[in-house]
Amino acid sequence: NNSTQNFQGLFGVVSGGNEFKDITLDSVDVTGKNNVSGFIGKAGNVSIDNVNVSGSLTGAQYIGLLIGWSGSGTTVSVTNSTGSGTVQASNSSAGGLFGYLQGTATIRNCAASVDVTSTSTIAGGLAGYVTTGSIDQSSAAGNIQGGSSVGGLVGYSFNTSIDSSYATGSITISAGSYFGGLVGQARNSSAKIT
Repeated sequence: NNSTQNFQGLFGVVSGGNEFKDITLDSVDVTGKNNVSGFIGKAGNVSIDNVNVSGSLTGAQYIGLLIGWSGSGTTVSVTNSTGSGTVQASNSSAGGLFGYLQGTATIRNCAASVDVTSTSTIAGGLAGYVTTGSIDQSSAAGNIQGGSSVGGLVGYSFNTSIDSSYATGSITISAGSYFGGLVGQARNSSAKIT
């Protein structure tokens, strides 16, 4: 735990087509700055199946129990995975499982039971920020708090389709705008929510 250190997690940085399967991490307690996770701080081109993480995360931005951040041009596939606990960001982009997914993300049959707080902006029960991807048959339950772009499932969704997914819990917005029971802010009309 180091509040000034980036890329914190069981794996700080992972790239190059790695696959992870059938892993459980209980009662993690991780403190960092940016790209903080119980599992992967920064992910690029990874496949995750049946990975389950519980515990507490604290950082500045890009905070999530499974993945803190994935960069532009990367591909992330996550299936049959869960998270539970608390996630706190003093700046932005906090999510139950995923903080900030900037590359192409495919999320299927995942569930988060996480209380998420982002002091500044972008907080979601499952994911803080998702761009260019899909979320299918996934759910989030928890109390979600943030300044703006706060959603029960996703805080900020850009060009991301959401199908057969739901969120329960409470939404609290402290300032700004854009909040919703499912998605706080959704951009790009080509993406569908069904």
